[in-house]
Amino acid sequence: MSVTIAATAGSLRPGPHTRALLRATARDVPPGIRLAIWDGLARVPPYSGDAEAGPAPAGVAALRQLIAGAGAVPIVTPEHNGPIQGQLKNALDWASRPRGAAVLEGKPAAAISASPGPRGGGCALADLRKVLTLIGADLSGTELAVPPGPHPAHPGRPHRRPGPARAHHRAMGYPSDRTKPGQRLARSGRRSGPSCP
Repeated sequence: MSVTIAATAGSLRPGPHTRALLRATARDVPPGIRLAIWDGLARVPPYSGDAEAGPAPAGVAALRQLIAGAGAVPIVTPEHNGPIQGQLKNALDWASRPRGAAVLEGKPAAAISASPGPRGGGCALADLRKVLTLIGADLSGTELAVPPGPHPAHPGRPHRRPGPARAHHRAMGYPSDRTKPGQRLARSGRRSGPSCP
């Protein structure tokens, strides 16, 4: 049985680090996993509580449907002046409603940041973790901040250490060699991203 992982790149640009990371990830999907990369961020309108009573906008409905059908939701964010990208926060606000029945509540999720800065977007990673926690997502316990250099977003460069690759797979929700496809990884409590003041 195939398990779907719905990945989101929190950037509107076509070629940033976040999208490069997911494109590289799509070439390295283990057996039993189907990676669905959501590319509808630009189609999500500004969130308004007044709009909750009516039908969801098309972009919001598509996002909610993808999350609802996924076994896990890794979210990759760039860093914009510290916090996560504004349009990504807007999409997460939509996905957090309606309260008590939101598709992200209890959903296994992973917080990942990718940035050309030396910290790999550590401040945005901390911000994303806070937002997902307040929404009620089930964070995997493993986080990843990806700075520039030899990592999966740069497939042409060799890995200098095996650790980042393993952390990348764990953060994306991929099973390890000792984990059956579809089985969630145990909560490890490890955080590979730097803390942010």
